Amino acid sequence: MFRIIFWLFFTLSANVWSQPYRTEYFADFHFWESPYQPFIGTTPLSKADAQKRIHIQAGYDRYNRLVEIKTKLGKHYKRIPSLYVHAVHTQITYQDKYEIHRFFDSFGNQITAWGDVWEQRYKKDGKGRYLSLKFFNKDNEAIENSWGVAAYHWSHPGDGSVVETRVSQSGELKPHRPGFEFERIRLLFDGRGNLRLMQNVDEQNNLLTSTSGAAQYRYFYNARQGFERWEVLDKQGKAALGPTGTAGEQYTFDKNNWTQIAFFGVNGQPAIHDSGAVHWHAQYDQYGNLTERWFTDAQGQPINGKYGFHKRVSVWDTTGLKLLRHEYYDHNNQLTRNIDGVAKVHFIYNMQGLLIEMRNTDEHDNLVNDAWSGYARQTFTYDEKHVQKGSQRYLAKGEVYQPAAR
Repeated sequence: MFRIIFWLFFTLSANVWSQPYRTEYFADFHFWESPYQPFIGTTPLSKADAQKRIHIQAGYDRYNRLVEIKTKLGKHYKRIPSLYVHAVHTQITYQDKYEIHRFFDSFGNQITAWGDVWEQRYKKDGKGRYLSLKFFNKDNEAIENSWGVAAYHWSHPGDGSVVETRVSQSGELKPHRPGFEFERIRLLFDGRGNLRLMQNVDEQNNLLTSTSGAAQYRYFYNARQGFERWEVLDKQGKAALGPTGTAGEQYTFDKNNWTQIAFFGVNGQPAIHDSGAVHWHAQYDQYGNLTERWFTDAQGQPINGKYGFHKRVSVWDTTGLKLLRHEYYDHNNQLTRNIDGVAKVHFIYNMQGLLIEMRNTDEHDNLVNDAWSGYARQTFTYDEKHVQKGSQRYLAKGEVYQPAAR
């Protein structure tokens, strides 16, 4: 009975969403380590400039509260890779001490995101500070997101910091992000809302050394609040190696996007990142789409990285809305197969612009099984409202893919 009453409470009262009173436009999202972080757009854009490129459209109500985030290219919805949002349209509603996020596709349908999450609900204290974040499916059942996290919990020691833990449904502590080591973290922010220091701590909030030797991450930002530098520190505040084998990274930007990441060691010298490269480079089209990403060594020479290729080329249609394929090249600029045996990934769409098939091929466009995923192609089907209702995976010879039992 309590679950039904609670569900009705959120359905009837929290579903009152406010249309934005004012709107702002940005070229990119802010650096993200935790859902505690407030939304901050980097590189502000005028409305006119936003219509020409990929951008974030942020809407605020009369109380200056964020009520929606849209990712677009011009007037069209377009997904932008981000840890901050999980759909092209996020609506945010406020009810008493709760803040509820819901996700929508480009046709206006509410959808699941970050796994099977239908709603994510923040709870706040009397001072407006976040206390927790939990995830719910369509049936109002508490679930884990795709990272295996059922709940984030935050406490406020009183020194201006925030302490965060993440737990699965069984109560297991989860790392702050998949592939990283910190579990219980202390977050410290500057006056502009930028995360400046993240520390790995024990139950008494004492610094704790992780497996790699890292105990703290320190962050730096440029004038437009774009993330510019990341440093890894030990308990004493000295440079240390993190889980990627480096002591940090330095970003270089053009007008709107990063164009190079330089990785360095404990003495500031160029260092080899876990990807196998010392530098990452990026190139974009006129819309802001990433078109090339490639790796070089300490001398700036082309190298094949850990995953078997030097450069990934992304080919977009003329509107900049649809990704047509990824292509992999070696350090001699020859089409090659990556470590999973794939030279190209093709994306096929229907008349409504919905993705209906992904195909992995070799250099000659012959279907090949991806060694990591196990299959060669995947098809997608949609209902009359354009919501995905199913998918099917196939091997290169046409058989239905049957994943091995775990």
